[in-house]
Amino acid sequence: MTSSPDPLSRGASASLPYGWSRKGRARGPRLTCLLTTLHPERALSNALVQHLSQELPEMRFTLRATHPDVVWICGFEEGREDLVQGLRVRHPDAFLVVTGRGSTEGWGERVREAGAD
Repeated sequence: MTSSPDPLSRGASASLPYGWSRKGRARGPRLTCLLTTLHPERALSNALVQHLSQELPEMRFTLRATHPDVVWICGFEEGREDLVQGLRVRHPDAFLVVTGRGSTEGWGERVREAGAD
């Protein structure tokens, strides 16, 4: 049985995604991700920021950002497409991510039309 070459072996650095080191961590400036949660409990939002920061250290998660690279709407509820539109207007250059519970069958296409990536 032959094994395929390790893509992270010596000399393969050209095949790595931009900004990634051989250890899988980003080099240079981190992306800023603005988390927008739809629940009023601030302690849960702070815990989410802390957890995601530990899981994805190559990104800077925050609840406040004026010029984020990514805007993540957490806990989207069907019928809140106006929130997506408003965030798209405020952050036209950011990558807009929307996540919610269950299937996106009922609202996935509508949030894309409202400006989600």
